[in-house]
Amino acid sequence: MLLHVSADPHSAVSGVFCTGKGGETNNMVLVMPFLSSTSSLIEQHYRLCKHWGEAGYYQGPMKYVKDNVPDFVALKVAEKIAENNNDACLIMIDNKKLCLNLQTAPIIVSQLTSDGKWKSKDKPSIHIEAGALDVISQLLQRKVQHDAKSISTTTWMI
Repeated sequence: MLLHVSADPHSAVSGVFCTGKGGETNNMVLVMPFLSSTSSLIEQHYRLCKHWGEAGYYQGPMKYVKDNVPDFVALKVAEKIAENNNDACLIMIDNKKLCLNLQTAPIIVSQLTSDGKWKSKDKPSIHIEAGALDVISQLLQRKVQHDAKSISTTTWMI
């Protein structure tokens, strides 16, 4: 997600992610950036996620956006995912905190409440695997985000 946002910080970017259910996919996250926002592509990505575990949507707003409020598309796609997955998340990337030496994850994680509103989770309740920020920082420093292959569908071990 962070590589996708870093590849073009002046444009809004988005995608779908899902976690492994066990077996071969246990401890894995599949990240599928949207390089196009056609509804058929969104449906195709989500169908793949159904075979995985928890799913969600991420969005990185344009660099000059002052707040990290999800747009209409982000809300609609995330709500669609939440219809079929009670643990669905909506992740907003905080471009102001995205840097080459990450000390904290530049993300805002929200989940849908029973009253149908997206509520941000408290930072302490968000678990980032030890060493993950160092790995992402190293990748950003090496500028791998500018390699088109790095922002295609990517599977990461967590």
